[in-house]
Amino acid sequence: MNVHHAPLAHAHALDARLLIGALIVLGACAPVDAAELEDPEAQPQAAALSTIDCSERSDFGYRSGTPFDIRVVTVDGRPVELETANAYYVMALAAERDGVELAIVSGFRTMGEQEYFYDCFVTCSCNDCNRAARPGYSNHQSGHALDLNTRAPGVLDWLNAHGADYGFARTVPSEVWHWEWWGGGPGGGPCGGCIPSCDGSVIVGRDCGRGDCAAFGSRCVNDGLGVRCAFAFCPDRGTDTFCVDDRVIGTCSDGAVSTGDCSAFGSRCVDDARGARCAFFACPDTGETTVCLDESRIGTCRDGAISSGDCAAFGSRCVADGAGARCAFYACPDSGETTVCLDERTIGTCRDGAISTGDCGAFGAYCSTAGSGVARCVSSFCAASAAAVPVERDTCLPDGRIVRCTSDGALLEPRDCPSGTACFLAEPNARCGSALDGPPEPDGTDPNAPSADMGSPDGGAGRGAGPSSDAGCGCRAGGSERTGGPLAPALLGAVGLCVLRLRRRRAARRSATAPRQDASASPARGSPPHCDPSSPLAN
Repeated sequence: MNVHHAPLAHAHALDARLLIGALIVLGACAPVDAAELEDPEAQPQAAALSTIDCSERSDFGYRSGTPFDIRVVTVDGRPVELETANAYYVMALAAERDGVELAIVSGFRTMGEQEYFYDCFVTCSCNDCNRAARPGYSNHQSGHALDLNTRAPGVLDWLNAHGADYGFARTVPSEVWHWEWWGGGPGGGPCGGCIPSCDGSVIVGRDCGRGDCAAFGSRCVNDGLGVRCAFAFCPDRGTDTFCVDDRVIGTCSDGAVSTGDCSAFGSRCVDDARGARCAFFACPDTGETTVCLDESRIGTCRDGAISSGDCAAFGSRCVADGAGARCAFYACPDSGETTVCLDERTIGTCRDGAISTGDCGAFGAYCSTAGSGVARCVSSFCAASAAAVPVERDTCLPDGRIVRCTSDGALLEPRDCPSGTACFLAEPNARCGSALDGPPEPDGTDPNAPSADMGSPDGGAGRGAGPSSDAGCGCRAGGSERTGGPLAPALLGAVGLCVLRLRRRRAARRSATAPRQDASASPARGSPPHCDPSSPLAN
């Protein structure tokens, strides 16, 4: 057999043509997916949605590496999981009504396609080394992810504004074209059995199952929220409340109803212009008032709702009468106005059980009920203690003025003593007297007059001298056991001058009229008198 060899040049040309043809064939056979082969934004824009082919084929989807059966249909020439296809188709029709044309660039991927894209990413040998999820872990394999033509005019803005209404969301921040559907939206779509719809009161499901809403006291509605049963007392959309009966309240949400038992909380269901609500058993349906829940707790009602407070936490009790329910302080009567002593210095004023307090001690007074039985502030200048009964009399103030105490223990307007005199405490009343002459004695005698016992053999150890004598003490401005104060040094100085003057006068008289006494029987010249500490005039 003869074999004819072609010229060498012809052979080289043939080899070149064969090589080019092989490359073309290999390129055509390679799996291509625009979403991961290169940026979908750089792809030629897909044609507007025109057809959806509901012919189904079975395949294996993957979620988190686990395979499952999946039904796939065709939209825009791309494989798409059936339920995702229906949701997308309803959304695409709505966008078309708004003048926006959606199209699918990439949809469902098989395991072989995902392995190809992942190998390109790992080896950087193809697909421009674009990122790809591990095989079995891409949401494109789950059937829920779509890459859309977001570069087309108005598409991305429309999806951002309305995609969520149809259950679609962006899940990859860096990929504006990547949108996923995991349920939600109004439902509908042409593929996969029956289109959900209403047949009178009967609801028809996607699986062609039928149920009578009327059997549950409801009606069938079909709107932008989908096909559903709406309860007879509920609006198709929005929220509302109503009374099922006098104790059960119903809450509506887009036609669906949930119920609650008001009586479980001691309440009843009321429905008026303010709407249906649970009203507490002790509260009126409308308005605001207070009620006693028990002896220690008070409740405030507002249109049937109640909030409570604990009177006992404030030392009070809950009382209810013609003036309403309120917390009454433990020391106060339920009604009327009175005063009470809370302690020796704090006075309380009660008005219908409520109390306000004042501090008697801040004004140098006691809170006392002594004498009259009525709580009041009694000046400490008028009574020695809270238990002492005040009497009406004159007394001295620390600044030297004289003031009148009332029988209630209050001080009247103070008065200045005449020039050259000072206030001296005495019984029964304080008086203004000369600092040189001293005040009158308690028995009314003049302290400067000769004493009846000056000539007695005991050398003046009677009333005018000795430990029991109060002749010197009568000169002091002090008739109570109270000591100190800002004028105490000045008063003590006056006492000293008074005592010294009296002793000199009496010593001179005794020297002139009495026999000379043993020096040991008389006090030393210039020594102070000995005053009985128990005397009412002792300091």
